[in-house]
Amino acid sequence: MKRSTRLEFFFFIAVIALISILPARSFAFYEYKGDENQLELKGFLRLIGGVNLNPDNRAFYERETSTSAGVVGRILLDARAGQKAAFELNAYEFTYYSGIGAGSTDFLGVTPGSAERSSALSWVNHRSSDTVNIIAVDRLNVKLNLDDVEVILGRQAINLSTAIYFTPNDFFAPFSAQDFFRIYKPGVDALRTVVGLGPLSEVSLIAVLGYETEAGSSNGWSTEPSLKDSSAVIRLSTTARDLEWALVAGTVRDRNILGGSVQGEVLRGVDLRVEGHYAVPEDNSLDAFTELSLGLAHTFPNDFDIKGEFFYHGAGIGDRDNYGASLFTTSSTLPYLARQYLAIGAGYKVNPLLRVDGVAIMNLVDQSALLAFNALYSLSNESEFSFSLILPTGRETSTGASAINSEFGLYPVSAVFELRAYF
Repeated sequence: MKRSTRLEFFFFIAVIALISILPARSFAFYEYKGDENQLELKGFLRLIGGVNLNPDNRAFYERETSTSAGVVGRILLDARAGQKAAFELNAYEFTYYSGIGAGSTDFLGVTPGSAERSSALSWVNHRSSDTVNIIAVDRLNVKLNLDDVEVILGRQAINLSTAIYFTPNDFFAPFSAQDFFRIYKPGVDALRTVVGLGPLSEVSLIAVLGYETEAGSSNGWSTEPSLKDSSAVIRLSTTARDLEWALVAGTVRDRNILGGSVQGEVLRGVDLRVEGHYAVPEDNSLDAFTELSLGLAHTFPNDFDIKGEFFYHGAGIGDRDNYGASLFTTSSTLPYLARQYLAIGAGYKVNPLLRVDGVAIMNLVDQSALLAFNALYSLSNESEFSFSLILPTGRETSTGASAINSEFGLYPVSAVFELRAYF
């Protein structure tokens, strides 16, 4: 690692360590509140380190063991002009080091801003064989409130999902089922209009710009938008019988979709979450498919919760013998290979400072599984420490094999440490 990169890491480590040991209260480092207008400026630092124990397969992994480290620094600005207008800015600087000699590779799954969006708001300050430094804008939008109509224009986070682990209706930068840190969802370049139809009903019109892949750009996408890769979606939601019902339809990149969702309490303390859609690819050589997630969740009085979800992944493969031909070619949004999955998760607040969570993700086609655990400890009101462990199980695939024996058998054993500070 170069000297300048080392100094930057040491600086961020010192800042986060100082914040973590000092008593703190919730505050912004700049805040203004007038009679009608207000402005709030906050910061966030995330220090990440991890190690992977890779499967014995040199076709996918260069080494048996790989390490990495990263620092994310964010500036968050929220401004409001009365009740009619608001402005949001979320920008970050990301420095990443990988011990496997691939500075742009993110095997920890912690790279911010991995959404499909213009590279015009992303800049690479440094790139070498083992490090990369990027400055990017994660969100930049203006919101207008006009009575029952809300209009948001610009880079924004869009989530149409109701499920927890498998989210087929989250078409734009979805989280993986094993992601525990979900505070900052990456933004996409979009125009969203929400029209209130009543106290519990609304319709959302969403247009999202798409981009072609571009090797060598700052984020892997082109600067100019591509009309054929863009999306237009309408979502209608209402409430009936204590449940929220939603209908979603439109075009998402290269396919037409029609689907919906249902969520709410169906039994005493039992939450139901169902979502999915039917997709018809514009390419006539590809078959139509169905994506469907069904989940139940319950929280006990002692702060213990349990969740379960079944996922029918129609774009996936029903026979593991065909994995080799389908790897990374699915037209679905979610990065899964097989056709059926099951996730069972639980969480418990041990005490006011410590919370533990875990999830077991099972591939029902090849019988592999991914066990993910996370412990979150509060160091102060404005800082926390996180430890995550991912343990995959499944049949390993030998180097040079023409077919993949199991999906999660290709995953490494991963341990990730994080120190986060808000100010």
